[in-house]
Amino acid sequence: MSGNVPYEHQTPRMKSRKQHIRLWFEYYKLAWEQPELQDNLKRSKDYYVLWGTVIGVEFDQWWKTHSHLFGETKVQKVQRVSKSPNVINVAVPIDQPVTESLRTIKQMVEDRQNERIKELGINPSRVKSKAKVLQGKYQFTPGVELRGKTDYEIQLIYKLWLELGKPAINDDFCMKVVDWFKSRPRKSWVPYQLSVDPQKNRKGKLEYSESQIRQIRRYIKKAEGICESVSRGQFPGKTRLR
Repeated sequence: MSGNVPYEHQTPRMKSRKQHIRLWFEYYKLAWEQPELQDNLKRSKDYYVLWGTVIGVEFDQWWKTHSHLFGETKVQKVQRVSKSPNVINVAVPIDQPVTESLRTIKQMVEDRQNERIKELGINPSRVKSKAKVLQGKYQFTPGVELRGKTDYEIQLIYKLWLELGKPAINDDFCMKVVDWFKSRPRKSWVPYQLSVDPQKNRKGKLEYSESQIRQIRRYIKKAEGICESVSRGQFPGKTRLR
C-alpha cells in the first residue's frame, strides 16, 4: 500500500482476559440478530443458559454478575483486589518460612472452596474434586490464538457491515468504515488496514487499493466464522485469518 497516513492508528490495547470475553459476549449478541444462526442457538441453549438474556444488555453490567462463570486459570501476582467469587485475596509475608505460608494458604483455600460450593447449593462432602466443580464453565477454544487489537477491529467492522444491511465490500463501504471509526467521540481511530488514504483514479474517484479491500473482505469472512462458532458454543472456534 502507498500514500499518506492522515489519521493515526490508535487501536486500544486488548490484553486482558476480560476484554477477550467481551468479544465473545458481543459476538453472541450479534448471533441473535441473524436468522440463519437461530437453529444453532437453539441447539446451544443449554450451554449458554447461565449467561441469561444478553439482548439489550451492556457487557460491563452483565460482567458484574457473570464473571465467575469464566473462573481464574492461574496463580498470579495482582496489583488490585479481585472481586471474583472464585478467588481469595491474601497477603503473603516474605519474611517467614515458605512452608508455613503454604500450609496457611492451603487451609484458607480449602475453607473458601467449601464455602463457595455451599453457596452453589452443593454439599462439599459429596464432591470428589472441589476444584473441578468451581472451575469456570466457559473456556476459549484451545489452540486458537486471540489477537486482541485486530480481533476487536474485525468485530467492529463486522457489526457496522451488519447494521448497513450487508452491503458490497468495496470502496464505498471502506469509506463508511473510516468515517464511522473517526466519528466515535471517545474512542476514535482508523483501522490499520484502512489507515492509508484512498487514491484518485483517472476519473478522479477515490479508490482504496485491491489489497485493502481484499483484507476487509477477509475480516468480514473471519467475523462470520467466529459468529457462527459462537452460536454453536465455541469461541473463537477454529476460524483463523489466513
